[in-house]
Amino acid sequence: MTTYRVPVADTLLELHEVWDQVEGLRLVTVDGPWLAHPNVTICTFEDDYAPADLEGQLVEPWFQRGNDGVYRVVSREVVRT
Repeated sequence: MTTYRVPVADTLLELHEVWDQVEGLRLVTVDGPWLAHPNVTICTFEDDYAPADLEGQLVEPWFQRGNDGVYRVVSREVVRT
């Protein structure tokens, strides 16, 4: 399991049920606003399938819904600030 930070649009953050639908990804904490980007909040997530080198990084995960209806993280990109 790897823990990393994710910039989340505030409108998406309000949809709490979304995070329960992503396999292996759990919202741990809502850390606070990303001051450089209005309407974006930095959150900490645990990811069961992420590589260890992402630990503590600011990461943008990309999701895809499978034919079985389950959302999965299909890629992860380190955000350069």
